Amino acid sequence: MAACTKRMIWAACAVFLSAFLLFEAELMISRALLPSYGGSCVVWGTAMVFFQLVLLLGYAWSSVARWRFQARSYALFHIAAVAVSAVLLPLNTMTSGFGGIGIVSVLAWLVQSVGMPAFLLSTTSVLTQWWWMESQEGRPEKAYILYAASNAGSIAGLLAYPFVVEPSLDAAAQQKLWRCAYAILPLFLFLSRPPRASEKFPACVVKPNAALRWRNILLWFAPSAAGGAVLLATTNMITLDVASAPLLWAVPLSVYLVTWALAFGTHDAVPAYAKTSFKWACVVGWLLYLMSLMRFSPPVLAAVVLYCAVLFLVCRHCHGLVAYLKPLNAALMPFFYLAIAAGGLFGSMVVAWLTPLLVPWLVEYPMSLFMAALAVSVSEVDRSRNEKPVAGMWLPSLAACTGVVVALVIVPAVVGRIVSFGETGSRLCFIVAAVPLSLAILGASKRPRLLPVALLAALSASFFTSDIALQARTIHRARSYYGIFVVFERGPLRYLQQGAVQHGRQYLDPDVRDAPLSYYHLSTPAAEIMQSGSLWRRGIARRVGMIGLGTGALAAYLSRGDEMTIYELDSKNIAVAEKYFSYLSSARSRGAKISFVTGDGRASLRAQPAGAHDLLIVDAFSSGSVPMHLLTVEALREYVRTLASGGLVLVHVSNRYLDLTHLVLSCVSAAGYYGCAKDNAKNPHPDADVSYWVAFSSDRQVVQRLVSEFGWSEPPAERRLPRPWTDGRNAIVELLAWGHSGSIRRSE
Repeated sequence: MAACTKRMIWAACAVFLSAFLLFEAELMISRALLPSYGGSCVVWGTAMVFFQLVLLLGYAWSSVARWRFQARSYALFHIAAVAVSAVLLPLNTMTSGFGGIGIVSVLAWLVQSVGMPAFLLSTTSVLTQWWWMESQEGRPEKAYILYAASNAGSIAGLLAYPFVVEPSLDAAAQQKLWRCAYAILPLFLFLSRPPRASEKFPACVVKPNAALRWRNILLWFAPSAAGGAVLLATTNMITLDVASAPLLWAVPLSVYLVTWALAFGTHDAVPAYAKTSFKWACVVGWLLYLMSLMRFSPPVLAAVVLYCAVLFLVCRHCHGLVAYLKPLNAALMPFFYLAIAAGGLFGSMVVAWLTPLLVPWLVEYPMSLFMAALAVSVSEVDRSRNEKPVAGMWLPSLAACTGVVVALVIVPAVVGRIVSFGETGSRLCFIVAAVPLSLAILGASKRPRLLPVALLAALSASFFTSDIALQARTIHRARSYYGIFVVFERGPLRYLQQGAVQHGRQYLDPDVRDAPLSYYHLSTPAAEIMQSGSLWRRGIARRVGMIGLGTGALAAYLSRGDEMTIYELDSKNIAVAEKYFSYLSSARSRGAKISFVTGDGRASLRAQPAGAHDLLIVDAFSSGSVPMHLLTVEALREYVRTLASGGLVLVHVSNRYLDLTHLVLSCVSAAGYYGCAKDNAKNPHPDADVSYWVAFSSDRQVVQRLVSEFGWSEPPAERRLPRPWTDGRNAIVELLAWGHSGSIRRSE
């Protein structure tokens, strides 16, 4: 028994380390991908699908191995494969991206960079459980202890990276440390290998053979798919307006894995609190989504906590239902893990790939709640067998759908006509609509089959909520790999919305439609730069570069002979700006030259010659998300390289959650340049949005002119700035801890 205990300990260590390394690699490689694909939050979704696909393949291969090989002989082969891969095929986060856009190029990079190590790591947990059960060293159900160890290692890897590894080590050091830890794994695997057939152990208690039924596969698959969908949809909601960063990837994924660990690590797989709290989680989740429809955003910390609480409660119930039906027969265990992995992969694919391809709305989050309700209804009905016939549900269904329509269509229409839809209107509309919506969902939750009906009705009705509440008319809606573009008209203005952030507007009246609004209004710091006679020699054409297009409002300041090169990540944004806004065409009619370069702005600038621009403007936020690779010391040096003598870089740093002003000033100082900052927060014009800007140059005289003539401010010498970001080390956790100095907020 001593040998049995030791082997279990070493097996747990091997499983823990393999899971730890797998999720460390997932965060590291996804972070490395961001600069090549514009910092898009969708990169993480594609990475999630890839790693879940690898996990599925690993489980499938493990099942084949169990049928084709003896446990001990295959164990030695697996140990040798891990050892060889540690030397010949290690993790490689330094590979340059293949270029291009979309899913295929991301998958190609992932296969090349981490494919083989990820595949071997994904098989370790199932293989060690196989070795344990084949050796007959204990009860088969104890093999699930190793599954709990796998989840513990995953959670440790997820939390260690953003809080310890990323802030402390640069990318090269992270990769070296990962390789060293990976080299230890073969030793743990060797110590946990199956015993020789001649060794004697107590006979294990095995339940009688059970036939594999399709119903069981469905009941394993559906809740797993729902959990995977809710996880990725929650992550998208959190990262959309803050940043696509390992910290905000790791927190929801850790919560998700905790639910798996609790489901398999506790005696009661489906506790009473999980079943009761599931319906409340659906209510809170829908209220959070309703707030986003009303464009009423809670504080970021409160939003993250609420989203993660909903994720925990939904996944705890879904995964508990899976664990409740786990097989105790060794022959069925491979199918069980295959069904779980396939379900998680399907849920992630629905959110990351299918929905963006088919639906031009941000519906992943409510759709994932609907998937969870549907999966729970199937499982609960199967468990209870007491559900009333579907034929008798038409009246409750009608009542629930009526409550949903009242909340999401009628209430916004009434409130929108009573009050103007500003911050007060959005709060009032949300408060009034929340009551019937909550009652409808709670009432429907009393019957498992009725809850998904109510959520599906809510999902359908929500398509009309925003336009009705705002009294707006949507004229164009498009979705790409990088975001959602909505063009709508309200009153005398036409707006461009991307995600949750307004990216510009324009008057419809031909007499005033060429007037720049929003962040480029005449009263903003950016307008000062464009109109400054002291910064530009009169009569000399200007060469302006701009990373990020929006509506193209900056072109309103161009004159005859001026040249503007716009570096835009998403070609759909170019089509929207050209067709639905007139800033670009009006500038061309005045004699300005405008050209586009499609692709990541920083990567595109590398192809430009030195001195190509007199002014470079960086305004490339996707929704409200921070593109971290555009705000590093190395990025600033690449910007300055493209400037002519006396040139200037202007960076838009407005953000609702992060103090980017002082971060960029810190990077400017670290790069050896001179910088200053200004905003229009004290007395903004009605046609302007509050905006914060940082200007910097290698020429101190240019910055001094901004300070002396236009009131820009240099950071005081005694002011302690945050640690500058570099390409190798840029941890958003430090910026969140730094705070939000100066109440810098992005006006909507």
